[in-house]
Order: sequence, then C-alpha cells, then structure tokens
Amino acid sequence: MTVGNQGDTISSGFWTDLFLNEMFPPGVPSTGDYYWWTWSLDPGYSVQFSQVVTNNEVETWHMYGLTDSYGEVTEENECNNLAGPVDVTWYGLPDLVIDDIWVSNSSPFMDEYIDVTVTIRNQGGPIDGTFRTDLYYNRSTPPPPYTPGNRSFSKTGLGAGESYYYTFYNISYQSPYLWKMWVYVDSWLNISEDNENNNIGGPVSIFWKERPISDDYGWPIHPSNQQHAISGTFMEWRSTGDYGHHFHDGIDIPASENTPVYSVSAGHTQFVTDQSGDTVGLYVDKFLYYHIKDFTMPQDGGWVNSDSLIAKIQTNHLHFNDGQNQEEVNPLREYGITPFTDNINPIFYSNPITLREDDPNVGGWDGGADGAIIDKDSVYGNVDIIVHAKDEIDAGRRVGLYAISYQICDQDCWPLSGEILNFVFDQWESNYYVNFIYADTFDYIITNQITSNGYWNTTGWSDGTYCLRINAYDIVSFYKKFVLKDTTKLNVAHCFLEDVEVKNGGNHNPEIEGHLHCKYPYDECNECIKYGQEFVLEITATDPDGDSMYYEWYADWGWFIVDEETTYCDTIAENFITYLAPSFCPPGYDELSVTVHDVRGGWASTEGYLGVYDLGTNCLCGDVNGDGSINSADIVCLIDYLYKGFLPPYPLEKADVNNDCMVKGDDLTYLINYMFKGGPPPECGWICPSQKLVESF
Repeated sequence: MTVGNQGDTISSGFWTDLFLNEMFPPGVPSTGDYYWWTWSLDPGYSVQFSQVVTNNEVETWHMYGLTDSYGEVTEENECNNLAGPVDVTWYGLPDLVIDDIWVSNSSPFMDEYIDVTVTIRNQGGPIDGTFRTDLYYNRSTPPPPYTPGNRSFSKTGLGAGESYYYTFYNISYQSPYLWKMWVYVDSWLNISEDNENNNIGGPVSIFWKERPISDDYGWPIHPSNQQHAISGTFMEWRSTGDYGHHFHDGIDIPASENTPVYSVSAGHTQFVTDQSGDTVGLYVDKFLYYHIKDFTMPQDGGWVNSDSLIAKIQTNHLHFNDGQNQEEVNPLREYGITPFTDNINPIFYSNPITLREDDPNVGGWDGGADGAIIDKDSVYGNVDIIVHAKDEIDAGRRVGLYAISYQICDQDCWPLSGEILNFVFDQWESNYYVNFIYADTFDYIITNQITSNGYWNTTGWSDGTYCLRINAYDIVSFYKKFVLKDTTKLNVAHCFLEDVEVKNGGNHNPEIEGHLHCKYPYDECNECIKYGQEFVLEITATDPDGDSMYYEWYADWGWFIVDEETTYCDTIAENFITYLAPSFCPPGYDELSVTVHDVRGGWASTEGYLGVYDLGTNCLCGDVNGDGSINSADIVCLIDYLYKGFLPPYPLEKADVNNDCMVKGDDLTYLINYMFKGGPPPECGWICPSQKLVESF
C-alpha cells in the first residue's frame, strides 16, 4: 500500500491502517487489521507498506486502506485518504462432484439403446489441469481410484462454481439384467481436491428387460376377462410347507373350494404330485395350476384348448405359476395376466427402518441381517438397512412388494445418491438366496443384492445428518415411473424419510475449546487470585458425535466445593465448578486439570496454571511497574523487561495484557494500542495452560 503527500510537509506523524474485510468503508477514527506509524513525510514523497496475509476460508474480502486514520494531520483535503474497496477472492482447492446422472430409459428392452448424460460441477477453486471421468455400467460396489470404466471422457479446466455435462450415447446390453451404474469424476486423481471422497455418483439402476415371448392371457377363474383378488405375490418370503424358508414362485388367487379352474392357454398337460404322491397340480404348456382336484383329463400328455375347464380348487385358493423348471416369471408383470391394476399404495409399517451392522455371512441358508442393531443417532461402518413394508392389491390383504429402493439424501431430503434399486421381482431366483433379501416376512434387506451381500458403506460419507428415502413399489407404480415415465398419478408409498446421524469410526474424542477460564465473578478474575478466594471455573468443550459428556476435576493445592463440601478432585456432569484458592501454598501457582469424558469412552484433557498471591500483592492488569495505575511508564517497564534484560514484573501475569498466556512483544503492541489508539483494555491471563506458562514465564 502506497501513501503519498501531495501537499506541505508533514512533521507531526500519522497512522495508516489496512482493513482486510469490511462491509462498509471505514471512517475516522478507525483501527485496521494492520497499521503503521509514519513520523514525517515531505511534499511529493511517498511511503510504502507491505504485509503478508493469509486466510483459511473460501470467501471474498472487501479490502480498504485508510491513511491519517486518527486525524492526526490537518489536511487541505480530508476526503481523499481512503482507498478501496479492492476485492480479493480466496479460493480453496478444487472440489469436483457428480451433480446428476440422467438416463434416457432406465427400464429398456435388452436390444434397445440408451443414452446417459453426466453433469459434473466444481464447487471449489478453479481447475487448470485435465481430469478423467469414467462410467461403469455395472458394479455392486463403488469403483476404487485408477479403475478403467466401460466408457470415459477427459476435460481440461473448469472454473470455480462451473458445471459441465457429457453424454454417453448408444449403450446396450444383450441379456436381461439389473445394472448398478456408477460415475467417477477425476477417477485417476489428477487433480488435488479439497474433498477426495465425493467424486462418485450412483448407483443408478438400469433394468434390462427381455421382450415378451407371448401375448397377454386372461385369468384362470371365470370371468377370465375381469380381475380377481390376489392374496399372495411372486417372490414373497415363505416359511410354510416342507421347503423351509423359500420364495413364493407364483401368485395366489383366493376362491372357495370347488371353484372351477380354466386354462389360460392351449397346450399339453402334465400332472404334478406333492411329497405324499397325491396329484394336486397340473401344467398346461408352461402354466402351473396348483391346489386343485377333480381333473377333467385322465392322463399326462393330453391336449387342452385355451379357456378349457381343467379342475376345481381343492382348498381356499389357486396357486398359479407362469413358467417352470426354475424359469418362472411374475404373472402380474407387463405382458402377463390381464386385466390387472393395483389402486392401493404400498404401506410402511410403524417405525419401518432398522439399521444393523452388516453381516458378511448373510445369505445362503444362513439367517438374514444378524448384525448388531445400530442406533440411528450413531451410524458407522458398513450398514444393513432393513425396511418393514408391504403392498395391498385388495383392501385388507397384505402381499409382498414388487420392488423397493433407497436413496441417500441430505438433511433437507435433497438426493445425494442415485436411487439404489436392488430388488425387482420379475423372475424367480433359487431359494438359496432368500436370506439375502428377507430378514423376516415383509422385512427387506434393501442394501443387499438379490444374489449377494451388500451394505451402505458410511465410511465414504462425511459425518453428519442424512435422510434415508425409501421407495416401495407395486407393479403399476414401477412401470409408470420406469417405463412410461409418468409420475403424475404414481401409486407408490414413496418418500418414507428417516433421519440418521453418520458417525464414522464409531466414536470421536471430545474437543476442548481454549483453556480454563473464570465464569464468575469475572471482575475479580481480572485481578490475580488471592489466598482463600472463591470463584467459579469453567471449561468449554464439545463432542463431535453429540454424545453426553462429564467432567473430572483435579486441583494440586486448592479445593473444589461440591455439595457444600471441599475436595481436591471430583467427577461431575457440569462443565463448571466452584474453586477455593489455597491459603498456604508457595506464592505464585496452583496446578489444575480437567478431563472431559464422553459416554462412549472418548476423552480429552487440559491442565491449567493459576497465579495465587497474598492479599497485599498489587494485581492491576497492565500495571507492569506496580505504581497502581496504567500509564506510559508501564510501556517503558515492559520494554526494559522484554528487550534490555531487566527483572520481570511481579507478578508476571499482569504483563500478559492480551490474555494469551505469554508475555512478549504482542503485549507491548496491545498496551500501546489501548493507551493511544482506543484499543480494548488489558485482560490478563491469570488462568493459563501449564505448557504455555513453561514456554513464556
């Protein structure tokens, strides 16, 4: 900063101040963040001032310079002493994130093409270098760095706050499958970023469908062109019968005993027996009719026409399959049984979400999701999300869902991840996998895949509050959303929201802010502590996990007053305690310590030093020479001690006028500023951390 004199000689001296960040222009008198004294300045001459400044925040400063800031000089023009504002924008490191992954069709047929558009955003400082973004068609877990994707692109440069989008065209797949698609920006770590843990987007579910190989068919109970009730859906969890835990491989149509059953297609017949050898079912072509009797054909291999009477219901419902030999498909799917609609929303039970530690042995014939239950206010590690939900096709009849998904959102429920859709019940899977999906009836382990274990890896997320959004679909709502892209009348129990608090690593130690200080009476604490004085000490601490804390206090010479009794140590729930200074220790010190504990075993500790003196000691803060007042002689005395080797003031603490527990040049500046520039009054460090006392006193 350069200050010039375009008038007469200045011989009286003046201040020049630098204001780093001011909302409004400073007036006279004002004290800046940095200031310089100039003794004189001749006409036509100038003086320069330099100062190195730093900032750890991402922000824009409005910087001003003001000369003759206290009006020491009488000038011809008093209105041209201010310069600015000069705007200085402080940038942090770049921070690349995936803003959006848009898919042209998330439920395509397997011979179709889709396009995927990725939007990336730089929410940090500007980027000059080149970075790579990879698209991964199908992964069960997020991709690690340096892993090539199926497709990729490179981008050079991206300004602070700028976004960029790129479209991957003509993506296809030749088999029916459920993809989990991910995108990784700066996947090869070419850019040093402020946060390297938020570069991955996904998963986005892509459901590749097989084109139908048959036309719609009617109902196996008359009237066949009208919808009938449904009491059991495809791929429900079952524990009845002789099979143990298993999937329900068809649908149940409730009807009274002896209700006639009709074939939905023409074809050859094949009888089906139960484990006792009784004939209880019949295949016509690929369709199975089960729990039936009174067959109308005498033997296997016969031919029946479509809509022919084939048998009667044996109990209280007809079990109906579309497919055989472990190739069963959902009869209620698109191009299945018709007419069919579902006008009742899926339903979440009361308190439907349970979080458990991920059980890596889940699945197979083991029970599902056996990990320890996790408190939703303290979520950590790999987590299983279990959701208790059901569907109703007919009022009062609970049945299984068609699909269920989850999404990680911020605490305002804005999505931070794609919709993670692991379960779509379109085709049958081996009963071996039943425990990957179900923890119990209608309890879905939605973080697993149908045939493998999975989890929500919270270690990839910063600590904080997140909202879990759960979408439960029936068939109608699923096809409206993913095939027809019509959500105007979406029949879905969606957006069940549950707040959870992620605390990775399980627990963090409490954090102590500052050091021990006097809470009450403050005025007495601004003079040194006298023998036998009583006042309240306080420590300020926070717990990063939000856990409850308690405080363990210890005094070397003095006492604490707890419940009207004195003790040299105690553990209490409060962060403050009444202290009674000793009356017999050597003048000059008492050692205190406080340890802050959280309820999960974390702790932090600090020690404090108190200057304790007899009743006749002069303890006026800033009265360095001990004459009973604060004046220029105290400045001289402090200079003599700091720079000329004179004896220290007694007690030394009253020279610590800026209360940083050290006596050095900053205290001299502070005292000068108080006496001559209207700065704040002295405030001495009578209670100091022990380590700092060693460094300074």
